[in-house]
Amino acid sequence: MAILSLQKNVFSKEFAQKVIQDIDKREGWEYYTFVPQRMKCHFDKWPEFNEIKNNFLKKKAENYDVTGFFVRYDENTECLVHSDSSVFSCVAFLQKPEQGGDLYVEGKKIDLDVGDIVMFHGADIHYAEPILKGQKFSFVMFLNAPGYWDKEYQKYDKKPTERVGAPVPV
Repeated sequence: MAILSLQKNVFSKEFAQKVIQDIDKREGWEYYTFVPQRMKCHFDKWPEFNEIKNNFLKKKAENYDVTGFFVRYDENTECLVHSDSSVFSCVAFLQKPEQGGDLYVEGKKIDLDVGDIVMFHGADIHYAEPILKGQKFSFVMFLNAPGYWDKEYQKYDKKPTERVGAPVPV
């Protein structure tokens, strides 16, 4: 199996519910190629997620640039089959739908509950089944070599806060 790490109960269901109540009301959700809606998680504004990042990733948090974002799925939406432009990718569920939305990495179903985090190679093919009933919220982190995003944006003579054509993973 392609899973590098799977930790259960990294954060509580109560914490996840509070986060959802906050982010669901915010503006800044963007439509993206592989997922229906996502919003950047600024670790400096979310100390709880900064702590989760550092505790879960340990040394990797020091050796890689880590970007995070929230993903919102409504009924009849899904995460399309893709791989990420990251060295490592991490996914946590903040809320599971009533039906559907299971995560698959390299064809294997990953048993995630709210509060669990899984890490896999960004190049691994992954997707989530369509949401058949309810709503799903995820928290995702990408790990890349230091300066990776700066170099990507330099290709387009842009700053990381500027749009570059099609949406890029942030």
